[in-house]
Amino acid sequence: MEEVWPGLRAEDLVIVAHELKSPLATIRQLALLSEEGVPDLWPAALHESDRALKLVNDLTLLARLRPDRDGAGQTTLPLSPLNPRALCEEVAHELKPQFYASCRNLCTHFNPRVGLVWGEPRLFRSVVANLCQNALHYSDASHPSQLFIRPKGDRVLVGVRDYGPRLPAPVWRAINAGSSSPTAISRRPGSSGLGIFVAAQFARAMGASLGARQHSDGVSLWIDLAGSKQGSLW
Repeated sequence: MEEVWPGLRAEDLVIVAHELKSPLATIRQLALLSEEGVPDLWPAALHESDRALKLVNDLTLLARLRPDRDGAGQTTLPLSPLNPRALCEEVAHELKPQFYASCRNLCTHFNPRVGLVWGEPRLFRSVVANLCQNALHYSDASHPSQLFIRPKGDRVLVGVRDYGPRLPAPVWRAINAGSSSPTAISRRPGSSGLGIFVAAQFARAMGASLGARQHSDGVSLWIDLAGSKQGSLW
């Protein structure tokens, strides 16, 4: 099957279309309700439009990373030292209204020993946002999801711990093996696996990989990034 992006087959465009169709259909319905005089619909409309826009932006970035047509190589984005704590705090702040609207909470736990990491700002932010939104959709409302940063040797783990359904064994193995295409998460209703797939592709472009750990009451998903010795955060 012909690939339209690295690891994204032509048949996977059905998944992309589904992911875009959902927020666009919701926005249309909200517009119709607004015409009928139903008040206070703008927060939901804004959420859905942001969701659709993020997907389009992610796919645009993903297209920039696809192999050249002549097979000469793959377009890469330059990496630089990043402050993971500052970027994670920005993403958490932006997603706070979405968690609040869903009666959920996102807390943060950043190890103070972590310094700068090598990455690309847009890719990093998108990965963190995708992992947070995965938790938003599937985590138990009685437990706050946790956005964490912790050291692991000369690498840094940036990820999210949620309290949702466990991942099916094939999906868990595929993530840890570096899955090359979207995999539907059947025990997490409504998931196409596209967000996790995009996060994995962006992590790879930053010299990192996507990892997963099963818990008795949820899942942790993270990327591991190379630490940078340039500068200090404190």
